[in-house]
Amino acid sequence: MSRGRGQASLLALGVALLLVTGALGVALAATHGAFAAVDRDAADARLADSLAARAVAPDGPFSDRARANVLDGAALRNASAADLGALFPAARGHAVRIALDGDVVAAAGDASAGATSRRLVLVTSAETRTYGPRFETGTGFALRGRVDALDVTLTPPNGTRVTAVRVGGRVALSDPRGLAGAYRVAVSPYRNASVAVDADGPLPAGSVVLVAHGETTRTAVLEVRARA
Repeated sequence: MSRGRGQASLLALGVALLLVTGALGVALAATHGAFAAVDRDAADARLADSLAARAVAPDGPFSDRARANVLDGAALRNASAADLGALFPAARGHAVRIALDGDVVAAAGDASAGATSRRLVLVTSAETRTYGPRFETGTGFALRGRVDALDVTLTPPNGTRVTAVRVGGRVALSDPRGLAGAYRVAVSPYRNASVAVDADGPLPAGSVVLVAHGETTRTAVLEVRARA
């Protein structure tokens, strides 16, 4: 083999090794990048899942009367980005967005590229209804919807004496000398109730005012998006 041909062969071998080394470097870099992306995605998913689990827990910041997956609508409405770290310590230093049926409840940072965790929840909202019906002895007035407590205000006209108020068939208030003024009456929230008044005279509309305190419920999807 001539000296020139030998040098050419060595040069070709060097170029081949250089190409192989470069390709291997690119492959390793791509593999490292892929693993890093997988690790990042997994970290995002873990954070989103942990925050979602905390949000619907019985002792969570939005819980309604310590019931799992039942959220207090007022607590959701009052949440803000400033509260996010206090409500969810695990969210501090991370981009997090909490939304209910697509409406943002609270957000910090840009979590648009993060992982998402969803929970089906029941959202409660307080509701107050006021009635002032006309009452006749022996007739009742049906309360609409769920009622947790009932305020009864009695202002009978002169010459009329109210001796009893019945709620759901049971005597809730009673005084043979006459009832007048404002009272709070316990009501079972698990069944519809009606109110009847015993009086020895007419009770026109407004002489008995009923204020029913209850709640409405709806299903919703709570979505937590997080970027670790």
